[in-house]
Amino acid sequence: MSPVVRRSLLLGVFGLGCWGPSVAWAQEPPPEVRATQLLEQQRYSEALQQAEAAYQQRETPQTLYVMAVAHHRLGHGPQALDLYRRFLVTGSATEAQRGSCEAAIQALSAAPPAPTVLRLPTQASQPYASASPDGDLRLLPVRAVPRRHGPLITTGVTLLSVGYGSSVFVGSMLAGFLGGGTSTSNQHFGTGAMLLFIPVLGPLVSGIYMPATEGAAALQFWTLPWLLTSGAMQVTGLALTLVGLRTRRNVLVVPGTTEPLNLAPLALIGGGGVLASGRF
Repeated sequence: MSPVVRRSLLLGVFGLGCWGPSVAWAQEPPPEVRATQLLEQQRYSEALQQAEAAYQQRETPQTLYVMAVAHHRLGHGPQALDLYRRFLVTGSATEAQRGSCEAAIQALSAAPPAPTVLRLPTQASQPYASASPDGDLRLLPVRAVPRRHGPLITTGVTLLSVGYGSSVFVGSMLAGFLGGGTSTSNQHFGTGAMLLFIPVLGPLVSGIYMPATEGAAALQFWTLPWLLTSGAMQVTGLALTLVGLRTRRNVLVVPGTTEPLNLAPLALIGGGGVLASGRF
């Protein structure tokens, strides 16, 4: 092989070796560089993932700064506060970075603490407790008391009242108009209307009486309408009321009061928790 050909091959191999890594870097930059780019594009979740992956490979101050800013923008206050402080300890922050970090630390330190989380007991006799973010466990003056099922009772009483009220109202009107008539049919209708005054069983008793005195045609214009409306409402209302009276459920109550403590999920921007309400 001539010297000219040898030099040409060596220059080609050297050029390929220099050009190859540059093309690979242009296609896929290192994780710490990619994390910084994503942070500038305000893609904070992706930037955090890239920065954490880069930090596992090589711990650099810039990666700490990217993770701190990403956590801050995502609303992760405690993590961001810790990372800001660790970044400043490295001593590699620029004047602009130091100023932004100190401002962020001051803002995060003055932020209100995260809402406490209620931990429900496994037994009604155990006290309820709240855990603060620092892990401190504090007892709450709350206990579980077995009580009747109020919603079932309310629904049952409402249905029973509406059903029986309609029977009494319509029955009194029919009895007043038809009960005083001289014809046998009017007297039968007056008696059937008066039977509607019987609670719960009134539509059934009246529905049996009317076909027995007025014939099978009364099944269509009297028995079935009353059974499917007022009768069904009264029976259902009575059943729900009895089930509610017999059913017990645990209700949170503050000792010394009779008011229950109501718990409901609470969703906020960047977080959530449990909303407790009651009379104290």
